[in-house]
Amino acid sequence: MKNNSYKIVCFGDSTTDATFIPKDAKHQVNYKHLKVFSQILGDELASLLDKKLEVINSGISGDTTEDAKHRFQSDVLDHNPDIVFIQFGANDQSIRQDLGKSTANVSLDSFRENLLYFITELKKTGCKIILMTPGIMLWTDAFKLNYFRAPYRLQEPMGLNGNLKNYIPIICKLALLENIELINIFNKQIAHSQAHNMFDLLPDGIHPNSKGHEFIATIILNHLKI
Repeated sequence: MKNNSYKIVCFGDSTTDATFIPKDAKHQVNYKHLKVFSQILGDELASLLDKKLEVINSGISGDTTEDAKHRFQSDVLDHNPDIVFIQFGANDQSIRQDLGKSTANVSLDSFRENLLYFITELKKTGCKIILMTPGIMLWTDAFKLNYFRAPYRLQEPMGLNGNLKNYIPIICKLALLENIELINIFNKQIAHSQAHNMFDLLPDGIHPNSKGHEFIATIILNHLKI
């Protein structure tokens, strides 16, 4: 705890970002006033600490780990945080086949190197680091036009996660090798999907609505044993 305060930074992409508004009209949801998981954490934890709590949302829609490296100093390190949650991968793994792409935005090796860079720099500060996997992605009509060949599998209900499944083990292995905590949002959502319609939590197929963020916040709070 620094300067009589406790700071938590949530570092990620659009599933962390509080300002994202989906473009898919079929699944349009008003995200402008969405209470995201970082805000829920702040509300739940504030009364439990004897220090002033500040939760900083450092999510940027569309970011890969490569993009995030350029703002890591200003959006994370400069806040001098006590805890940092890191959640990337959805944009890193993306291969926009409708745009003629055949490789991911960020390769597996670069993804690992970027995450390791974040971890290494944060360890120097002594803060607590918690890696989070991305959540699941669901097929929509729009995504079927964007991703229609291997590694994505159109015929499988969870086939949009075909390439993401190559990135998630990197996150899990780094957490183990670097002896830092891991929250596997992907596995939790897969388990939940066995008995629930995940569009109730992810209306556009990827981005959580209020219920979706409550679901994620509950997982985090349970992990923190709150």
